[in-house]
Amino acid sequence: MSLNKILKYIVNTGIFLVPFIPLVVTSSLFFPFISGKNFLFRIIVEIIFGAWAILAIKNKEYRPKSSWILWGVIAFVGIIGVANLFGVNPMKSLWSNFERMEGWVTLIHLLAYFLVISAVFNTQKLWNRFFNTSIFVSVLIGSYGVLQLLGKVAINQGGVRLDATFGNATYLAVYMLFHIFLTSMLALRRFNERYEKGGKIFSFKWLDVFYCFSILVQLFILYHTATRGAILGLIFGWIIALLLFVLFDKKEGIFRKISLWKLTGIAILIIGFFLMKDASFVKKSMVLSRFSSITYEEATTARFPVWNMALKGFEERPILGWGQENFNYVFNKNYEPKMYNQEQWFDRAHNIVMDWLVAGGILGLLSYLSLFFLGIFYLWRKKENKNSNEISKNNFSLPDKAILTGLFVGYFFSNLFVFDNIVSYILFFSILSFIYVFSSSGRKKQDKPINIHNDWLKNTAVVLVVILTIGSIYFFNVNGILTGKSLINALKNRGNLELSLENFNKAFSYGYLGKSEAREQIVQISSSLADVNMDLDMKQKFFDLASSEMTKQIQEDPENARYEVFLGTFFNRYRLYDNATIHFERALELSPNKQSTMFELGASYLNKGEKEKALDLFKKAFESDESYLDARKIYAVGAIYNRKDKLVEDLLIPEFGTILVPDDFIIKAYFDTNQFDKVIQIEKEGLKKDPTNIQGRLYLISSYLKQGRKTEAIKEVKEAIKAIPSFEKQGEQIIKEIESGLYN
Repeated sequence: MSLNKILKYIVNTGIFLVPFIPLVVTSSLFFPFISGKNFLFRIIVEIIFGAWAILAIKNKEYRPKSSWILWGVIAFVGIIGVANLFGVNPMKSLWSNFERMEGWVTLIHLLAYFLVISAVFNTQKLWNRFFNTSIFVSVLIGSYGVLQLLGKVAINQGGVRLDATFGNATYLAVYMLFHIFLTSMLALRRFNERYEKGGKIFSFKWLDVFYCFSILVQLFILYHTATRGAILGLIFGWIIALLLFVLFDKKEGIFRKISLWKLTGIAILIIGFFLMKDASFVKKSMVLSRFSSITYEEATTARFPVWNMALKGFEERPILGWGQENFNYVFNKNYEPKMYNQEQWFDRAHNIVMDWLVAGGILGLLSYLSLFFLGIFYLWRKKENKNSNEISKNNFSLPDKAILTGLFVGYFFSNLFVFDNIVSYILFFSILSFIYVFSSSGRKKQDKPINIHNDWLKNTAVVLVVILTIGSIYFFNVNGILTGKSLINALKNRGNLELSLENFNKAFSYGYLGKSEAREQIVQISSSLADVNMDLDMKQKFFDLASSEMTKQIQEDPENARYEVFLGTFFNRYRLYDNATIHFERALELSPNKQSTMFELGASYLNKGEKEKALDLFKKAFESDESYLDARKIYAVGAIYNRKDKLVEDLLIPEFGTILVPDDFIIKAYFDTNQFDKVIQIEKEGLKKDPTNIQGRLYLISSYLKQGRKTEAIKEVKEAIKAIPSFEKQGEQIIKEIESGLYN
């Protein structure tokens, strides 16, 4: 077999493996639904890119052909690369983390994938096989989702929304969205071919049956992901596709007639849903109820504040933005207090326009949007026939043009409420490549690439490609995989702290990717050991490694409030309040409106005895959004510690009708300030509702003892033993200590 055939076999095999990537779940790596898929994609692309590069060096027919789509993809990746270089954290922009695994590394691999598949898949037959393979995999994933629905397989993210091998219902929904359109395109293309040839319109050949079955599975799974953005994207995309059939099919064409009926049916369904959205069957349906509950208030409290923060970030860096993976800086800096009951560490705007506006500025966003524009433009453009004065049709059938346009619309609409992942990126770039290949078949001769005649130069280039391919596999993957394996081993072996510590040290010894997450994990584990009765030497080792590594993380990423909070919370657990205060104060500088940080810093102040500072901070948190109930309670806690009784009444009575609020922090504040009568009143009422509340029992017993009421304390201990049998041994010991005069 010739070298060219071997190389082409490698490339084709690699490309046909790509549709199987969504099946990959790597439990041996951190974020098993994300990292394995990404590493596999990168390794496949590096191998096929190297093989293709050698083919392109030796054979000019494998080299890229000029097209605005090609230049658009290159421009997008290039502009984002420059934005990353001048962004806030270039290393994070390059590598991302295990949770997302995006960054510029992913974009350059997508560009490489685009170049390879565009050069090698130059026939309709190959593309049909590729799309059919992807559709087949979508049915396999759909079958997995059905097993989840039947309770045979666990839903990974909990709840009832299917997530299959993606671990995320939204990712699965977008995947099915793509395949519904792809399958429909291939099915309607066959239908159109039969119609134009005058044959039987409807056929029951196995491929037609396969397409019909696949669409039913894909629709079923999409529905049960209950992902509103993707489902609405499907509806809007299909409306656009049907309208295009109506507009561009022949006057009496069958597509036009069918599309008019379908549009009418969709309109009836939409109107009917709005008329019946309060019906009992709608409310009982998890999916339908999610749509019926969409309100303006929900949007304004969930998405709009984040988008508003993104716009503020864009105003600050309008040209090239902040770089990929740096939205968290914008979020923290412009945090809006009314988001107190939502995720506190957004790393995405959950809107593709806002995300690219922040990541790449106006240039990055325009380069991204150009991919959609160029894709649709090349689908519909008419090409001039140079041999005549006529305009000839391009290589796309009406089903291709209408449905792929609908796909672009649906995909873009869905991304207005979410963000991409590696699988949606692969599908998007595959579709762009498909359009690029068949829109550039009429190239002019002068557009053909220049041939390389120097054999020595060719051979040298081939050797260099082989070296770079092997190097790229190591550089882009090996350290990340080793970090992920070490981190997951460290977490799995928490019962063996020595082995866990060993694996954490390994995780910190490799490259950049995943190191920040490993540092977060060891801080959390070490924090959990703070009050554990264990070997002090081992506890010290965890403490030293956690504090050292998180300090390094802060030094490497000094503008990130998240790590300051992590380290501050860590020091609080070990009662090192002076250390904690330093980091919380810095975090508040970086994110001045975040109430959760104010609470943590205020707690440090209280523990240091700086009660007035704590009260001022709690006041600021409360006044930033007075609808925040926890902020009201915590402000009241500060007032209790400062013995400002009138302020306590003003805060608690309007909301609760009493100052005797059964809240753990309020009870502790009353206890710490020797207001034992209030503790006793609160706990007595609480124990009527929950007699097994051991913490409440202990507060009540301690309050009696603090007041010298030993008889009542002993009686309460006996009541606790009756209510909580497991408390018997401890209770009897407490009684002995009371009777021996220990609590005098």
